[in-house]
Order: sequence, then structure tokens, then C-alpha cells
Amino acid sequence: RYLLPILLFSISIITLLYYLFSTLKNDYNNITFLTKSEVSNFFLLDNDTYVAKLSQADLHARKVKSKEEYKSIIQKCSRDFAQNEKKRIQICCDKADDFLKNFTYQDMSCEYISKLPWKFACTINYKQYEYEEGFSHTRQDIIFLSSKIINNHIAVYEEDENLTSTLIHEKIHIFQRKNPYIMNKFLKNKGYEECNIKIENKRSNPDIDDKIYRSPVSKECMFFNYRSSTPKKINDVFQSNHSEEHPYEKMAYDIANEYSLKDMRRYKSI
Repeated sequence: RYLLPILLFSISIITLLYYLFSTLKNDYNNITFLTKSEVSNFFLLDNDTYVAKLSQADLHARKVKSKEEYKSIIQKCSRDFAQNEKKRIQICCDKADDFLKNFTYQDMSCEYISKLPWKFACTINYKQYEYEEGFSHTRQDIIFLSSKIINNHIAVYEEDENLTSTLIHEKIHIFQRKNPYIMNKFLKNKGYEECNIKIENKRSNPDIDDKIYRSPVSKECMFFNYRSSTPKKINDVFQSNHSEEHPYEKMAYDIANEYSLKDMRRYKSI
């Protein structure tokens, strides 16, 4: 006579455990956090050849003498994510995807972008040295965030809107890299043309392609170049408007800024 209650109790426990497991399993659904060793190995292999393509001016800006020295140093800048950081990033990813899902940029729906998976790598200072000076950027399908950006990048009302805006910006770059055909068609439709010029001391940027484009508005060629062959840092460049470095950057800044403006309007209405 106790068999049925025991059976029902067992089913309830199994159902509860399955629910808890599913919840934990999907806690970071669509988000991958690379481990310290995975990030270190990525730096070592340099499969995207980002470091391999750095110029002597790029290396000087990073205060190293060779590409091998740079790879050796940045390997030590890799870091595991803390659990609270993962949770914080997950919240910001959800906000970013909610925004992108309903946003249209110059007749292009961003809904597809919202469905792209997220992949993150974390970096930290190593003996006062910062990988790429701690600037957020992408390589392949990975968004690189410094621990300083994750933990200090807070906007008004401490709602992490700056961090969310940063993630939107970087996810746009992932989309651009994954969809060259769409981007080429988009740029052509918007009037961008390639500039066939050679720039002395052109700054490398992992978020853009190797082409130089002419702005359909200013009619000027879009690029950043260092002030000299021995720049003091990555941003030691003549230009100051980062959205004018490349059409990819303009697009990423435009969309991320729309999120920031939308958020500010939301707070002003409270």
C-alpha cells in the first residue's frame, strides 16, 4: 500500500532534479566563457594571425620588440571568469539581445544579430601590463573583456548600461566578421568605396578588415594612423573620432549609441 506514494514521491524528486539541472545547464544558454588556459592557448596559436600581422609601429605602441615577445606576455594576461562576473555578463547579454532583436539599422534588421551566440575571454593586468591596453575588442568569434571593464564599466544608476552598450558594439563586430557578403552588399548600397592608397604607420585594429573605405558623407578616406613610427600607445593617433576609422566601427558605434540614447530616455521618463 506504500508503493504508490513512494512511486509518486520518486517521480516528484526526479522531476525536481531534472528541472534544477535544466535550469543550471541553461543558466548561461548561448554564452560561452573561455577558461584561462583556453585564452592562453588562443594567444599562443594566433590562428587569426592578428599578432603575426602587427607592424613595427604596432609593436612599439604595445611596448614590445617582437611578435614573439608580445605573445609571451599576453599569455600571462589570460584569466578565468569569476561566477559573479558571469552572472553580470549574462544579464547584460540578455539586455543587448532584447535591444538588437527589435532594432533596425538603416533598413537592416538586427534580429539575426541577436541570435548569434556569445563567446567571451577575460584578461587582466600582468605586472602592470595590459593586453591591448585593456580595450574591448573581438578576434574570430570571441569578445575580449578586461576585468577592469567588467567590474568598473557602470553607467548611471549602476544598471550596467555601459557594459551592455559595449557588448552590443562588440557583437556587431562578430556579425560583421561572420557575414562578409552581407556587409559588402550593405557598404556598397550605402555608398562606401574602397580607397586605393597606402598609409604610413596605419594602426592595426582586430575589429575591422584590411580595406580602407571612402566615407559617402565626408568623401574622405577612413583610417587611423599613428603620429609617428614610434607611438607611445595604441591611441597615439592623429584622429579622434573612433567611428570614422572604418565603416565597421561606424556601424558598431551607431547601434551601440542608439541603445545608450534609448536607455537615457528611459531614465529621464522615470
